[in-house]
Amino acid sequence: MVIMLTDVFDNKLSFFVRHIWISLLSIVLIGLTIRLYFFSFEIPPTLDSLLYFKYAIDLVIFKQFSPTYDFPNNGWPLFIASFFSVLPSSNFFDYVNIQQLLSISISALTVIPVYMLCSRFVEKPYALLGTILFGFEPHIIEDSIYGLSDAVFIFLVTLSIFFLHSTKREIIFAAFGVASIATIIRYEGLVTFFVLTIIFLIRFRSTPKRAIWYYLICTSIFIAILLPISYLRVETTGEDGILSSFIGGVKAYHVESIEKEDSSSIGTASYVTNGIVNLFRGVGLVLFPTFIVFAPLGMFIVLRNKSNLFTIIIALTLLSLPSLYANSRGIQETRYLLVILPWFALLTAIAAKSWINKSKRNRSLFFFSICIILCISMGFLFWQIDRIHEKESYLISKYVVNHTDGVNQYYPESRYIHASIIEKNWKYVRPYIEGEVTKSSIKTIVNDFPVLPVNEFASLEDFIRDSESENLSHLVLDGKSNRPSFLNDVFYHEEKYPFLIKTFDSNSLGYSYHVKIYKIDYEKFHYFSTTLVH
Repeated sequence: MVIMLTDVFDNKLSFFVRHIWISLLSIVLIGLTIRLYFFSFEIPPTLDSLLYFKYAIDLVIFKQFSPTYDFPNNGWPLFIASFFSVLPSSNFFDYVNIQQLLSISISALTVIPVYMLCSRFVEKPYALLGTILFGFEPHIIEDSIYGLSDAVFIFLVTLSIFFLHSTKREIIFAAFGVASIATIIRYEGLVTFFVLTIIFLIRFRSTPKRAIWYYLICTSIFIAILLPISYLRVETTGEDGILSSFIGGVKAYHVESIEKEDSSSIGTASYVTNGIVNLFRGVGLVLFPTFIVFAPLGMFIVLRNKSNLFTIIIALTLLSLPSLYANSRGIQETRYLLVILPWFALLTAIAAKSWINKSKRNRSLFFFSICIILCISMGFLFWQIDRIHEKESYLISKYVVNHTDGVNQYYPESRYIHASIIEKNWKYVRPYIEGEVTKSSIKTIVNDFPVLPVNEFASLEDFIRDSESENLSHLVLDGKSNRPSFLNDVFYHEEKYPFLIKTFDSNSLGYSYHVKIYKIDYEKFHYFSTTLVH
């Protein structure tokens, strides 16, 4: 039975290898379908994604970079703003969905440069197997539905390294142009320039004279694309957003390491050690579940055979440096490591070639392993993404914005509050987009809404007393174990707090996310506090 299934698999694989573009189109369409299944047209972006959205709206309104934003990665907002401009709408969610659908589409299309990269190192059947796993990688899929810049960044970095392995001079030049665009999207793309440089010098080391001229042209192309954007950034914010960000990062790294320890050398050593430990932890997280088995095996084969060793090691090492830096500073974001997943796909393809060529039994085992990995990957997505919870969190945030003046922080669910404010005030933003009004920025249109930190307080009384002047009007409680104990005491024993009036209970709406909202009666609170003191 196993042999029969393997023969069927071999025949099917042979068909897909002969019709490679049909295969890639199928992977793209299936990947797109999976992403759309987990995507919701009724949930807005948050955090970084919302910041990109606001920046893009400002670009549409003012037709220039906004000085109110000091983050350097404005290439993605610039890209999505071009779509906002040609697809005008009065609906807030139309713009939100454009941004997120762009990210989803680019992410699904990334399998094409991933396949092309893999095919430079292994034969088509094995490159296709590695590409299939990348196409359904859960971390990539999950990240793409939030409208972040990661999808286009990964696409461009992978494409640039593939171009560098071309035999055509013009394509090699284009590699540095694409890397420059990636740097505009995210300033960490500058690392890609060094990856291309080292691989370029290794590849053309036998013809040094030609290599020098080619490299000067490549560098000129890279700089020429960056210069206009850098100039506009300097004119707008006073910094170019690329070198200034690297220099600022080095300064922050140095200052924080010294503050951490009395001795700067000990502090720096501790920083680096923590960064390396957390980096390997992050690599383990992004390896699971799709590449946890075959990518390490592929690396072992590369190290043993020393085939393409320098290219793979250089790419993996340098592209991981931004994550090492972030982890050293305590920013444990796996997002920074997603850019190396195409290389894990390549290592998986190398492992597939080694295994499948040994015996038919190994082909059977590999086939069933791939099926199991794909099933686990889909299960991981269902476990990781809870759209019902996210939608309920957003709807509760809308209630908070419409019925309160300020609340306690209840992260991560409270991250939807800012998007809810923008949606509430969209009627004021719309005339700016449509050109009816051109005086103010969206940043001034959207009023600040206090979401007050609570973890630093030891008691409910201290928190309310200290936050009264900050416009705290209500408490939003969900009874989670990671909330302060005094808030959970209110959630479970509300009768003990006569100065709190319950105005909302999500159970009455049939929500699975149980949230209670209490209005603070400050007159009763002060009387209650005075009574306790006496």
